[in-house]
Amino acid sequence: MFGYWKNRVNELESQINDGRQEIAKFQSNAQALFRHGKGNAEKFDSHFQQLLDKIASEVKTYLDTQAIPLVSDWEESEWENWEPSDVLSQPIIRIGKKVEQRKLNGPSRGLGFSLPEYVPFIGENKIIIIRCSSRTNDQGLALLQSLIIRTALMLPHQARYTLLDPAGNGAAFPMFRQLKESQSVRELDSNDVCQDLETVKRDIQRINAQYLDAESRSFEKLPEEFRINERFEFIFAADFPDRYDRRAIEALQSVGNTGPRTGKYLFIHYNQDYPLPRDMTMERFKNPFYINLNDYGISERTACDLRLFFDKPPSPELQNQLFEKLRNSKPPERKLDWGDIVGTREHEWWKCTAEKIIQTPIGASGRSDLLNLWFGENNENRPCAHGMLGAMTGAGKSNLYHVFISGLAIRYSPKELRMYLIDGKEGVEFQPYRHLPHAEVVSLHSLPQLSRSVLSELVDEKEYRNTLFTKAGVANLKDYRRKGQPGGNLPRILLIVDEYQELFEGDQDGKASNLLLQLASQGRSAGIHMLLASQRFGVPGMMHQANIFTNIHLRMAMQMSESDRQSLTEFGRRGRLLIGSCDLPGKIVINDRAGDDGEGANRMGKVVYLESADREELINRLRRKAHQELKPENLPLTVVFDGIAQPNLIENPQLLKILETPGWMTPKQWQDVARKSIHEGGLNIPDWFSAERPAVMWLGQEFSVRGQAMITTRRRHSENLMIIGSNFANRYGMLVGILTSLAVNAEPKNITFTIFDRSMAETQWFEVLQNTIKYVLHPAGFQVEFTRDRKKLPSIIDNLVQELERRIELDDEELLQQSSIFVLMTELDQVDEIRRKNDGYGLSDSPNGKKLQRLYAEGSRLGIHLILSFSGLRPMINVIDERQGLVNFRHRVALQMSEDESFTFMRNRNASLLQMDGSKPICALYMDSENEKSVRFKPYSIESDIPLVEQLTQVGNYFKNWREKS
Repeated sequence: MFGYWKNRVNELESQINDGRQEIAKFQSNAQALFRHGKGNAEKFDSHFQQLLDKIASEVKTYLDTQAIPLVSDWEESEWENWEPSDVLSQPIIRIGKKVEQRKLNGPSRGLGFSLPEYVPFIGENKIIIIRCSSRTNDQGLALLQSLIIRTALMLPHQARYTLLDPAGNGAAFPMFRQLKESQSVRELDSNDVCQDLETVKRDIQRINAQYLDAESRSFEKLPEEFRINERFEFIFAADFPDRYDRRAIEALQSVGNTGPRTGKYLFIHYNQDYPLPRDMTMERFKNPFYINLNDYGISERTACDLRLFFDKPPSPELQNQLFEKLRNSKPPERKLDWGDIVGTREHEWWKCTAEKIIQTPIGASGRSDLLNLWFGENNENRPCAHGMLGAMTGAGKSNLYHVFISGLAIRYSPKELRMYLIDGKEGVEFQPYRHLPHAEVVSLHSLPQLSRSVLSELVDEKEYRNTLFTKAGVANLKDYRRKGQPGGNLPRILLIVDEYQELFEGDQDGKASNLLLQLASQGRSAGIHMLLASQRFGVPGMMHQANIFTNIHLRMAMQMSESDRQSLTEFGRRGRLLIGSCDLPGKIVINDRAGDDGEGANRMGKVVYLESADREELINRLRRKAHQELKPENLPLTVVFDGIAQPNLIENPQLLKILETPGWMTPKQWQDVARKSIHEGGLNIPDWFSAERPAVMWLGQEFSVRGQAMITTRRRHSENLMIIGSNFANRYGMLVGILTSLAVNAEPKNITFTIFDRSMAETQWFEVLQNTIKYVLHPAGFQVEFTRDRKKLPSIIDNLVQELERRIELDDEELLQQSSIFVLMTELDQVDEIRRKNDGYGLSDSPNGKKLQRLYAEGSRLGIHLILSFSGLRPMINVIDERQGLVNFRHRVALQMSEDESFTFMRNRNASLLQMDGSKPICALYMDSENEKSVRFKPYSIESDIPLVEQLTQVGNYFKNWREKS
């Protein structure tokens, strides 16, 4: 288009000049025929006027069809309705307009038509040099500023800027802040222009190496799916060559001469009044296109009286309006498809072995190379033990996790790979993986102490594996598996910690640092790998950092703040330069050679995008595949821990493992399971003896990776349970957990239930115990006596006392055959018939209270266990003496209470400190008064994220299957 209009203007100039010569000939040779000649001249002038008007109309029609940023004057009204749209990678860019200067006859005649003036741009391999002097310097700078804004509007969100102004320290670019908010602007390292341009030169080398070839010889000719994830770059140099030293000028010449092929275009505001350094000339710019302001000032006149007016920047008001629209518009993005690069067909899933390595592609580099992440030992016997990722918010870190986890999960079965996934206390990145069959631990909103417990768990696992290796006479996981030892298919373990800096919060003893050091230095041989992520690499509070980082071979960086990038010591200079080009979500630099800066060590590319719906479908398919193809012992007992939410009963891994057995276990089977360690899939209760008819009851989740808060009752004295707390939702949640737990302990013939519930009508917890009976106990076939009627309480107590007296008469063998009776009673203080009375000397037991006292004093050794629940210590004291009666309750659970109440009930102040970290999650404290053992935990709740009835129904379905098979 640029050439076309140039030719049309030249033709017009030639025709007008010929016409003027003819007119002059008529006037000089035909004085006698002056009037006639004058008439002919006017007729001739009218002919060219019509020709010019026709051309002007054609120009206007054509320009009206073009994009506004390409053709429009800043003063035209079209800008009011302009919106960012398509990328205009055009071979020309506007620098001003040519206006016809004819003086036409008649009162209405004024200036003639105008048309835009252009210079070569995208794909034309030119350096644009605005040549000016001190006299025209301001006009040249105004044109430079106009070009900056016009390029931004032509290429919304697809341009990066390097703005050089060593003489004015940035004063030449008043639009810098607005430009940075809507486009990408390189943060310059210093006032050293040469150093600033090194980043651009490195990017030129990268694009040449990764993208350009015989098929696509220049950047703008790349297929859109590759180019859209890169950017054009425009380097604007103001007041050249003032304060540009020799090195800077040579760097500019290098960028200008080699940059256009890779999408880097140089614009120079050149003041000829400043001398170049000795022996340096402008001729070293090999492909310049000069815009000359020196001869004509702010405009240039052509032979046919078309005058060129150079553009100035738009008004401040229009600039604000345009940049605001840019800032609010959505950047174009072409996402690499997960299925094309990472995904495989389902029949190919789980075909890889983790004996030596785990690896998966996560994206692409350039046009064809895959970006792979791996841990273990590659074919060159080069190790990659652990990894680290630095990325600012919005850089695409979450998507990277999803791609990496999913890519590994389809390649390696849970027999080959297990994952520990830990979010920082503000994170929910790993929420989707609570049902991933590879997930051993999924910890959300993780408090620092919990995250540290995961590290401790993995250190224990490392020691356990090293013991196995020593017995087998091998040194590492690879050799152990090759030797074919029993259990030789030990899976590799991958720990991913997001926002890992939170490991060190409140860690005055340096526990997290010491655990990390052990895992970093010794984890690889045991098949345990870590990927730690944060906004930066080193973090406050981290000890042994140098020794830990020595074993972190994989270093990854996405978009980072300039200060974090400049302070990096985990990458060399080349790596830091590449990281500076990570200016779009998903762009990443990977170095799996411990930060080595050699050629090829740093790889830059784009991470594929995995849609959330596709991820959910993938997890569901993996879950189905696992349950269809793998035995329960080949699947992990997934621990889900949400730091700010109450736990779900149905996600208790120990309970789930028992529910997934074929039916009720025998006492001998229970003894085997209970005595096994956690590592062996047991309950770690070494003093479990079947003869005592022990029963386990789960209350919630401890603040540790494997800990499930539980109580074990036996047929001994004082084996009763007291629960006190004013939080009804959590207190009744624990009661549900207790009843459900008891149902898995033995067949219905061996356990019966008596439940007296005085919960208030129309409350959320009013029907909770009834629903537990309806959906769990009755489907399982248990005998349950349930009532709310306070008038029936005396007869219930009488019946229990009669059973107590009957059992007293039995010998030990006969007593062992008797079923266990669990008596659950709530809010007894609301029943006058059992409340203690004030006789003037203090509170004394009522007749029914004395019978109750006999039950909790004598019943547990005979298999009658009481579980009492009160809203507070004072209501409990109205029924049970806090000194003589409470000693019969070995097992005690408290929710938040006052310090005095805590000392009375728990013998310490710990129950008064339960909510020191905030209102969420609700915490509880369990104490075994005989062993002075206490555990802080998160109790079950009737208000958890999975509806209680849904959880109870799932449990009830297991019992239905058990009952059908029994």
